[in-house]
Amino acid sequence: GIEQAVEQAVRAAAGRWLLAETSSLPAYEPARRFYLKQGYTLLSTIADYYRLHDDRLTFGKRLDIPG
Repeated sequence: GIEQAVEQAVRAAAGRWLLAETSSLPAYEPARRFYLKQGYTLLSTIADYYRLHDDRLTFGKRLDIPG
């Protein structure tokens, strides 16, 4: 699918990471589940980034380490 094509393109360009940021609000739960299903891990949280009680969550996936 498109996810694999993106990963291949990033690897071909010697990229090491795919990063995605999203909100902590309940409406963004499907996005968070999608990233986790694709093998991303939660790398950081910045509290109240977008507004009070709406944190910025950064997910990442290393592409240069097998596994």
